[in-house]
Amino acid sequence: MELHRAVIRAYPGERMMPCMSQISGVQQIDADIVPEALTWAIVESPAEILFEEVRGDLSPFLLYPRGRAFGPAGELRWVRLRRGWHAVYISDAGLTLHEPHGQRELVLSEDRAWASRLLLRGVRHADGLFREGRIPRALSYPVTSDSDSAVGAALEIRRYTAVDGPADFWRMVRPVAIEV
Repeated sequence: MELHRAVIRAYPGERMMPCMSQISGVQQIDADIVPEALTWAIVESPAEILFEEVRGDLSPFLLYPRGRAFGPAGELRWVRLRRGWHAVYISDAGLTLHEPHGQRELVLSEDRAWASRLLLRGVRHADGLFREGRIPRALSYPVTSDSDSAVGAALEIRRYTAVDGPADFWRMVRPVAIEV
């Protein structure tokens, strides 16, 4: 398969319903995507793991071989494979990747039995931040709380089902403090 450069661009679909699109085997991923929808990033390499606020520029995060950028309206996932990059974008507004290799319409799940948060391991430190001990270094979560009742951190998530079949998808929305 010949590798090519893919510019990821989001454009409004004809329908305003959640959508999942993907590209695979591309040589490079550029940061030309909806930055206002992607406010947080979790990236990893053999040397480090980061969980940080995007602050409008996704480019530095796309240098990592694996990651997720997410926010209130969508999530971009990427991984570098031997044959090139693979990326998946889930959008609540029906936005898709530019020239996707695959696309599915989704329905937001209303299943209340399914958890809407993933708990993150870690403890609160004196500076109010939550950290988990990781090798090669501690992973700080971008969650702070001035409340004494904050006992942990979590990721708010949304769950979807595919319109055309029994597939389930989920995406991250934002990090939150857990209070009791």
